Amino acid sequence: MAMSIYDRAKLGEVLRDELIIDAHAHMGPWYNFHIPDNDAAGMVSCLDAAGIDTIVSAPHNCIGPDYRAGNEEVHAAAQQFPGRIVPYVTVNPKYPQEEIEAEIARRQREGDPGAVALVVRLQVRRARDPGQAG
Repeated sequence: MAMSIYDRAKLGEVLRDELIIDAHAHMGPWYNFHIPDNDAAGMVSCLDAAGIDTIVSAPHNCIGPDYRAGNEEVHAAAQQFPGRIVPYVTVNPKYPQEEIEAEIARRQREGDPGAVALVVRLQVRRARDPGQAG
């Protein structure tokens, strides 16, 4: 009898014969702990080692200091690694509705998918200037 996917994964087997999509991934540095090789190339290297085909991702930058810069970062990563990194658009609900709608529309024009994340608990205030934490 063939082993289940769960049992194979528990044994540490890389499941190359299965389609594996991680639907919640983050990339880039994080203030609270060290993440080695946290750029797009490093992420894809980790995906390859773990046998993961695709991630749906937003950079840590999106959920903290600058959602627009983070959206740019994941868009560039998706362009560099098509099919491996799929961006989801992140917005900060502390910003005016017009800015949020403009960001979502901009990302859609750039070809990013329609998934949008609101991360209220980490986005406690607005950035003072684009690219600068508040």
